[in-house]
Amino acid sequence: MEANELRLKNWAIHPASGTEIQLTETDIIQIMERIQDGLNQNYEPIPLTTEWLERAGFVKEFDDVYSIGLPTGDGVDLLLEWGDCCLRRNHVGKEKKEGDKNPYDYAYIKSPKYVHQLQQLYFSLSGKELEFK
Repeated sequence: MEANELRLKNWAIHPASGTEIQLTETDIIQIMERIQDGLNQNYEPIPLTTEWLERAGFVKEFDDVYSIGLPTGDGVDLLLEWGDCCLRRNHVGKEKKEGDKNPYDYAYIKSPKYVHQLQQLYFSLSGKELEFK
């Protein structure tokens, strides 16, 4: 992982212990100090799995499609499918263009491969941290 990919509360694999940790302010400071000293920070990304999606509150809709509502208040969901990622806006009960039978609009985006990427995407879209159980 590059240092510019890390944020406070991101999940990563600690280089010394090999365990999954949530980065604290102390971790970030140590990483920056190691980089300034020309040393490698060695944190590894955690691959995004269905277990991590479920820990984050994603719900399995069907097959390999998981979704979570974004706290934006305008009916937008973030959908993740292995290989695809999209935003879905629900127009059920809202006015749409005449003749449009699809109750949703979709916008496809690059799918995150790692937990920290999902955290950053969620934060960028909602302004809130993605909480894990």
